[in-house]
Amino acid sequence: MSSQPPKPIYREVKSGRTLEVFSTAGDLFLAAAFKVSSILDACLQNKPFCTIALSGGSTPKRLYELLAQGKGGHIDWKRVQIFFSDERNVPPDDLESNFRMAKESFLGAGLVPESNVHRIHGEYSADEAAKGYEEEIRKVLGDNPSFDLILLGLGPDGHTASLFPESPALNEKEKLVVGNRVAKLNADRITFSYPLLNTASCVLFLASGADKSRIARAVLNGDGNFPSQRVNPTKGDLIWMLDKDSASGYMNNG
Repeated sequence: MSSQPPKPIYREVKSGRTLEVFSTAGDLFLAAAFKVSSILDACLQNKPFCTIALSGGSTPKRLYELLAQGKGGHIDWKRVQIFFSDERNVPPDDLESNFRMAKESFLGAGLVPESNVHRIHGEYSADEAAKGYEEEIRKVLGDNPSFDLILLGLGPDGHTASLFPESPALNEKEKLVVGNRVAKLNADRITFSYPLLNTASCVLFLASGADKSRIARAVLNGDGNFPSQRVNPTKGDLIWMLDKDSASGYMNNG
């Protein structure tokens, strides 16, 4: 394995956002492993422990596998507290569980002590799970919590975490974690709200594949009104990392 991350084929710093595009999905996820490692290592130089919130869905699975293999650089995982930015309203062994995906691809490798992993209890009602998770976050991070790194994805409808278009959680101004009814899925979710997402020191979006090209172009151009566009840390860094396929619409027409 190279000791250097893949180089982006396109890089842009615009409106407080850094965008990096990589030639292949493989390069994207390896570069993301280096990025995560770099951010966490820098944090641990200055703090006794740091915090990361993992994203769910299919996109980050390869990143988690690389982290489990130690790709991207050494991380002292004993000093990293692991959280989740959202969860489905299902038990932890359900095939739809974000926790299960992270456990199978990353956490099961044993690098992170079990006591450092804070899962959302999706087997409870969404509101109960959200309330308990906010309490857990405050217990670990304090009364004014700010994550060192939050990983997020981009849905085809512009959603991120479980903040879906036209869902009630978009209007939350005080609670940090909320139960969210997603009518079009006829399902409940548990999700970080904007008051928590936008206090992070760094938010890192990952998107891959040609099926994300249209929505990535719209979101990055500021077209429309998508939930992912409202993630903009007030005092932190906003980083987008895409492969060429997902960025093609933006680079060709942005």
